Amino acid sequence: MQQKSGNKKKISIIVIIASLAAIGIAIISSVIVTSDLFNLDYRIEVEGENIRLFSNKPYAPQIIEECKNDVHCAVNSMQTIAGMENDQNVIDTFVSLIHLYEQTYSCHETAHHLGIWLYGYVKDVREALSYSEQICGGAIFHGVIQNYVMTQKLKGTSPDKIDIKSICPKPSGNPYYIQHWQCLHGLGHGLIG
Repeated sequence: MQQKSGNKKKISIIVIIASLAAIGIAIISSVIVTSDLFNLDYRIEVEGENIRLFSNKPYAPQIIEECKNDVHCAVNSMQTIAGMENDQNVIDTFVSLIHLYEQTYSCHETAHHLGIWLYGYVKDVREALSYSEQICGGAIFHGVIQNYVMTQKLKGTSPDKIDIKSICPKPSGNPYYIQHWQCLHGLGHGLIG
């Protein structure tokens, strides 16, 4: 009888110790998951800026919150993300960021600079224009075309040799097609830049 009582005590002690261990592991796990101290590997230092982005959260809202309407901060943030993420995440962040800027700030200047950055990132004028929307006063188009023309000039291409008609096509049915005029406006920025 005494042996059964001793076994019950041992089992009770083992159950209590196992329960305390499980509770301790649960508490430590929740601290690790929620603590910034343990998420250091998710922090991204944005070069040239005094900000950090977290890779485990959407980037665009973080850029808006951290950079506000600082053009250089937004561009530096995109460049930093481009060095760490795949192309689709970078483009998705760009598109989201432009839309957030349109909703939050007067975005023409920022979108202009982000358009310049976009052409530099994709290195293809038609592809860059495919991600450009007619928001922020067409400034993304302006920036893309400006950087394209300036890049061509730096490569030694004479401005009169740049194929404007293929880059800024004019649809036959509408001579006032806004994308055509935004493209031409960006061309002007590139030619005088």
